[in-house]
Amino acid sequence: MQRSRYIYVALIACVVVLAVSVLFLLQSTRADRGTLITRITITEPADDHYTITVSSIELWNAERGWRTIDQRARVLSTQLEDTARSFIHLETPLPARTYDRIRVGIDRIDRVREEHETEVVPMLVDTITLTAPIRIERRSSQALLLTLPLADSLYATNTRTKVFVPRIHLESRSGVSVSGDQFSGGNIHANATFGMSADGSMRMNYRLPKDTTFTLEHGRPSVTSLPTPLSPVERLELEIAEEAQSTPELLNAQEVEEQEDIEIDGAEDLQGQEDAEREDVDTEREQSGTL
Repeated sequence: MQRSRYIYVALIACVVVLAVSVLFLLQSTRADRGTLITRITITEPADDHYTITVSSIELWNAERGWRTIDQRARVLSTQLEDTARSFIHLETPLPARTYDRIRVGIDRIDRVREEHETEVVPMLVDTITLTAPIRIERRSSQALLLTLPLADSLYATNTRTKVFVPRIHLESRSGVSVSGDQFSGGNIHANATFGMSADGSMRMNYRLPKDTTFTLEHGRPSVTSLPTPLSPVERLELEIAEEAQSTPELLNAQEVEEQEDIEIDGAEDLQGQEDAEREDVDTEREQSGTL
């Protein structure tokens, strides 16, 4: 009986030690972590209503690789009445370290016309990768703000459909003050605008010319090809060909001019013969009168 009591006390002691160790480990882990507030907002486009389904958000660290922040499908809406979906707001505890990139996966974009017709908006790529420092500090809150001006991210195609070529403003802060879903202050580490190029890569301080048009082939967009400028050799060959085509006309004009000269010379010779004959007649008359 006494021995069983000792075993029981020893088990309780082990459980207490284990609980204290776990609690200490959790406190140490929390002390080395910070909170990242991620907010993605889209602005009202010039026409119609759009919804964007974001499928994932990830951060990149050179030592640990990609870390998933969120994998739930979240829908953003440009409809002003739909305030619950006008932005994505996430608060994620993360280890204290610096991340270098953010990757946002987009599942689909839908356009809702005034006639309540819905069509899928084609995308150059379905993943947006931005390069910027995102610093997570211990026991503090950091903010990552992504603003998508949708009107600047829609380009014309060879059909009525528009294509999504994103232009995004990014701002990264550390040490922000949080009140509900609002935050303020903090130190700004990145503040830049990124634009997608025709090859699908994101570039800082870049904007694809708004007059760029895309061609849709089997639902996939590509930049409409422009006429290729001629090389100097090709331009010379073209000029020679054009000159060869115009040469017969020049020759014909020259032949006409020569024919006119011949006719003029012939008329002059005929006039000269007539004058000579008159002179001969006058001479004969004079001789006859003398006789």
